[in-house]
Parts: sequence; C-alpha cells; structure tokens
Amino acid sequence: MSLALCIGTLLPGCPSSSVTLPSLGEVPPFSLLDHNGHRFTDQNLKHKVSIVSFMFTSCPSVCPMLVQRISVLQQRLRRRKPRTQFVSFSVDPEVDTPARLTQYAKARALDLSNWSFVTGDSLSIRQVAVRGFKQGMGTRSPSLEKTGAYDILHGTHLVLVDREGVIRGYYGTDDAGLSSLERDATYLARR
Repeated sequence: MSLALCIGTLLPGCPSSSVTLPSLGEVPPFSLLDHNGHRFTDQNLKHKVSIVSFMFTSCPSVCPMLVQRISVLQQRLRRRKPRTQFVSFSVDPEVDTPARLTQYAKARALDLSNWSFVTGDSLSIRQVAVRGFKQGMGTRSPSLEKTGAYDILHGTHLVLVDREGVIRGYYGTDDAGLSSLERDATYLARR
C-alpha cells in the first residue's frame, strides 16, 4: 500500500502515526443526569472515546440537522467497529428533562445504545459548555419568545474527547468535518 494512500486515512495496513492530535484541555468535573434519569459525570467520558455536542429539543434552527449528522456518523463509526460513545448536552435544561430527551430520541428513531442525552441545572450546563468544552452558550432569544418559539445560541462543533478525558479536537458538521472526525475517533479508539 502506498504511503500517499495512507496519509490522512486509517485503512488496514496504514501506519497509525499518520494522525497527530493536539491536547486541547481536560474535561472538568461535572455531575448531571442522562436521558434515563441516571447520574452522568465526567467519569462517564473516560475509558471510551467520546463525541460531544450541544443541542436542545425545541431548537428551530441548527439542532435537527446537527442530530441527523451525528446519527449518520454513529452509523459510519459502527461499521468501523471503534469503541466510541456520543454525548449530547441540552442547553435548555429547564425544558429538556430526562423524559423529554428520551421522547425526543425515540421520536427520531435515534440509537441510544451508545448515545446519551444529558441535562441538569442551567448553571452546571453553562459551566460544562463554556468553561469545560469552550463552546458558546446564550440564553433564550426574547424576540422569539413572544411568538411562542425561541432559540438559544450554542456551539455547533462536535468535540472529540479521548479515553483520559482530554479534548482532542473540534469539528464542523459538514462532510469534510465528519470525515476528519470519523478518522480521528477511529484512530483514538484503536490506540
């Protein structure tokens, strides 16, 4: 197999040293609840490669596409058989209870076998998003609340976390971003 074909890929027989990932900080301690109502902490991000996102169930803008793209990535990684998990934190915890997150996932036929939807109190979610994962997080848009709909500004990059709880990359949800994330997650999962 040629080195040119191996660079940037993880084909069988390619040297794994072709991928170099930075260390971008550690996931801070936190304690929240998953969609089953079980405690979910920073320790749940250890021992597995994690792909983290931020969303909310009543999002009228980017979240439906974001969740759909994560579902596609989940299927693609399953074919490669790396040990990965997906974690989506709700940025609207007042509305997104564990029951609502479960209902949301079931209504979209999402595979919850390795995907957790996480909620908690607003302050804790904000600390996890902004201080922990360096993702933006706003508040409900008051101009939209008058119509009964609202939006919450939040980061839309997918965050790759290694087995030690170290952030290793931020990825867009376009085709190029998902391909890079798939490659890097596979690399970390096979190390």
